[in-house]
Amino acid sequence: MPNARRLSGLPILLLLVLGACQQAPKTEQPVATTRPDGHTPPACPLDPFGCFFMPMAGCAGIFEVEAGTVAAERATRPAVQAYAAQMVTEHSAINGEYRALMRRKGLVPPNTTLRVYRQKIDSLRRLPADQFDAYYAQMMVVDHRNAVRLFGQAADSARDADYKEWLGRMQTIVARHADHAATLLQGLPHAHHGAGSR
Repeated sequence: MPNARRLSGLPILLLLVLGACQQAPKTEQPVATTRPDGHTPPACPLDPFGCFFMPMAGCAGIFEVEAGTVAAERATRPAVQAYAAQMVTEHSAINGEYRALMRRKGLVPPNTTLRVYRQKIDSLRRLPADQFDAYYAQMMVVDHRNAVRLFGQAADSARDADYKEWLGRMQTIVARHADHAATLLQGLPHAHHGAGSR
């Protein structure tokens, strides 16, 4: 049954989103429930998987920019510094496209990341300098490979042509980020295989 296959990851994804939201402070609103004018936005027009995936993708995109900013400052090797700067530049552009897509669909994009992602940023800030580069590279490999899988699942279940086209382009970009991070990691000592994942 194709629809059942497409939605097979939905319970896990829903738990990830809800779990992260439950850990967030009460003041944190990863996805607004009302518009600035006070009106409730319309029901999500995307497929069921997309309605859960897109808020998580927005929070993850914000995290990538923040993590890249920390890494660009803390990394000790020029190649890792350059990768981090690339993540800031490219994920900032992706985030802009994401916000525009959300608004075209009548949805309100998140303007902050979740507590689970902030904890990962804090872990990057606390790491000893000699462990930082490998830890960050490992984190980027895991996060981007997970993102490739989720973007692919979202594209498989997408019914909206505009949304589906965006997912396909993003999956290609994120796969390139994962491959680049894996290449970086191969040349780094002290790889920390406990780096967090999405």
